[in-house]
Amino acid sequence: MTSKLIGHVPFLDTNRMISPRTSLARFIDVVRDVPNFAFGADIDEAAAYLSKGRIFAADDAEVCAKHLQNLVDGAKATKGFIFQPDLDDAEKALDAYRASLSTKSASPSRLG
Repeated sequence: MTSKLIGHVPFLDTNRMISPRTSLARFIDVVRDVPNFAFGADIDEAAAYLSKGRIFAADDAEVCAKHLQNLVDGAKATKGFIFQPDLDDAEKALDAYRASLSTKSASPSRLG
């Protein structure tokens, strides 16, 4: 299987979660060059969001995760998608992000 990313830099480091923003930027680079990727508008929308530089917005990770999920869904729907390792890594990044949300919501409040 082929990875578009040079040296196949994983989206998910085993020691820490890579942010949804970084994962999104990396996956945009992957799908942008897939000739039969029929969801170019999703790429453009995600890239436009990243260009706004909302990195400090409270909902930034959530919005990036939603854009990443759209691109992952598009890649899964693309017949013959050749960058399967990159797709797998993007899905792992989404799973890690979702797991971090459940961990945060399960943590006891420090205010009480």
